[in-house]
This record gives sequence, structure tokens and C-alpha cells, in this order.
Amino acid sequence: MKKKFLALLVGVVLCAALSIPAVAVSGEFVDNSTIMVSATELEPGYYLCAAWRGDMLLRLFDYTVKADGKLNAIVELGEKLEAGDKVTVGISHANTGAEPIPPIICEVKSTSPNNPGRPTVPDYSFDFDSYVDNTRYEINVPGTSGGTVNVSPAGSAAAGRQVTIDVKPDAGYAVGSVAVTAANGRPLTVSRRGSSYVFTMPGSAVDIRVEFRAIAPAEGQSSSGFADGSSGDWFAGAVRYVTGRDVMSGTGNGYFSPDATTTRGMIATILHNLEGKPSAGAGGFTDVGGQWYASPVAWASQNGIVSGYPDGRFGPDEAVTREQLAVILYNYAVMKGYSTSAQAGLDSFTDGGSVSSWARTAVSWASAKGLINGMGDGSLAPQGRATRAQVASILMNFCENAAR
Repeated sequence: MKKKFLALLVGVVLCAALSIPAVAVSGEFVDNSTIMVSATELEPGYYLCAAWRGDMLLRLFDYTVKADGKLNAIVELGEKLEAGDKVTVGISHANTGAEPIPPIICEVKSTSPNNPGRPTVPDYSFDFDSYVDNTRYEINVPGTSGGTVNVSPAGSAAAGRQVTIDVKPDAGYAVGSVAVTAANGRPLTVSRRGSSYVFTMPGSAVDIRVEFRAIAPAEGQSSSGFADGSSGDWFAGAVRYVTGRDVMSGTGNGYFSPDATTTRGMIATILHNLEGKPSAGAGGFTDVGGQWYASPVAWASQNGIVSGYPDGRFGPDEAVTREQLAVILYNYAVMKGYSTSAQAGLDSFTDGGSVSSWARTAVSWASAKGLINGMGDGSLAPQGRATRAQVASILMNFCENAAR
């Protein structure tokens, strides 16, 4: 697999390097006598960084790579480079002498500055077009109970490739933990992406371990996991789906409250959970601060998923209508980069003409994706309140049919 790294840097100094699959490397000129080299996925330890021009050593220093495997080395050359100069930067392990990155050759094409505010910085660009990676490393997934684990790509992947882990708990189970370790035992960063998990493949084999935890029904609960539902309910599978992925939870005392109205604050929290609970700055709404939904609402607002009212309120306790839910999910899909081109006609519903103009595109998309269906009497009920059971079903359909 051939990889091309185009750093969006200005100018005409070309740096090219052949890197082994274990390391991703990039660099830039700080000024015409200083180069910064960055690398990831290095083994922790002590490294020597050297820069030389021809046979002349310009700089030699040591650098400690910590557990995160990252190196950000500032290479001060001690002299100013002129047009035509070539500098070689090398990195080697201090104890073994191994070179995780073959020498990087930097050739200065011009020292004419393109930024008057930084006159010592030469114009340059980086094009790591010759990086070649033909090595694939094994992905090990030990057997587990309580659910299924699917990995893409399966079996092996090249270093730097994003690997996706799809987990599906069995009925009565939820995802407990997802962990990935490199061959040397170093834990890798795993991020939540909707109902899946992703990590970047290092230059070694990895072990993926997923643990499912049993959801113990409270006294009096039915086989659906909640006291107010049964396995035969039309929403039972959807409730298991969303609760098993920690996207929705019960309302307390062993109840799910499937017929309860879903509020705007709840919807923001549900999508925040689906996204893996990312951090968010302070929100700007007057009626949200300090509440349990404050961070989810701030995150959803900052990402264009929800909006408030002209008077500065968000209305977190107001019921969400079905057409409002369609718009919120449509905005979330846009933020994620999912396709929103599908459209379905609404004339087949007896009240299709009552969909608000601002929601029509989103409702047509949601109908085409099977997220929002009719009510059984041929109506769509766009201004009807979305119950928790309906939201659970819509979210399951979204993750299965629209999240791509």
C-alpha cells in the first residue's frame, strides 16, 4: 500500500524520506537554521538525533521518547542554510543503534521568504510521496463471550491504517471495555466512533480484547431487561441495542419508560453518548448551565447539531417532535460526513403535507433511510412527540442504516 503525506506547508524546499512501516514522520522548517522533525509510533526509550551537511556533523543530541511513542525534535543546525544546501537528519536508538526512520534528506530550493512577518523562514513544501509500506501486521482477536466482535480490515493491517472494531452485545449484555495493545504490551489509544471503536495500527502485531458485561435484571424485571417491557414488545430489540451500547439507559428503579416523552436535553445527551462523550467548552444558553445535560448540549450546539431560540434559551426540558428529531439526526449525519443525499417522497403519508418547510429535507432523508416510519394509520405525525421507545428504534436504525 502506497501512502502519500502532503503537509500543507508553503514554498519550495523539498524533503523526501523512505520510512519503515513502524513510524509515521513529518517535518517543517522553523527558520533557515532550524528544522523540526516529528514522528509517532516509536518504541519508548532514548534516541540520538543528528543533522549533518555532507560529511560535517552540524548537530547531535539525545531525545527521550515516552510511553506515547511520540518524538518532536527541534534540530538547531547552528548555521543558516542557503539555496542549494542539503541537510540530512537521522534518528537512531541510543542503545541499539537501530534506525526507525531512514535518514531524511532536506534540500533547500530557495531562501526567499514568502511571509514578510517571518523573513528568516524559507519557502518550502514537504512531499513524502515515496513512502512505501508493503508490510502488514497481524490483528489478534481472542475469543470472547457475551457478544460478537468484527474488525475491519480483518486479520492484518499496515502501519498507520485506521482499524475499526464493531462490537455487538448479545441480549442481556453490554460493552464493558475495549482495549488494544501492541506486541510490546504498550496500550494503544482507542477512540469511540458512534457505535464502533477505532485505533491506528502500529508497526507491530496487536491484540484486541473486548469484554462484555452481563446486565443483571433487577427484581421484578422482565426478560427485556426492564420491568416495564417484555421480549415481545416491538421496541424490545431496539432497547437492548441502545442500552447495550451505553447510548441510552433506564429511567431508574429498573424502568425504561418506553412511552415517556423524549426531551431536547435527552436527545443531545444521547448523541453525545453515541459520539463517545467528547469534551466541550462552555455553552451559551441561558437555561442550561450546571445541569446534567450542559456538556452534551454545548457539544451539540458547537457542532451544528442543535440550535436554540432567539431569546438565548435552548429549551432542554421541552419535548422533541418527530420532525425535530429528524433534523437533529440529519445535522449529526452531516457533522459525521455520512451521506445525506437519499430522499423519499412524503405524499404516501396522509399528513405528509404538514411537515414543516424547515424540516422537509431532513424528514425525507430520514424516511428514505428507514429511520422514521408511519404510525400504523398511514400518518407520519411530524409534530407528534417522540417517545423513548421510538427514539431507541430510530437510533438503532440510524446506526445500522445511515452511519456510513
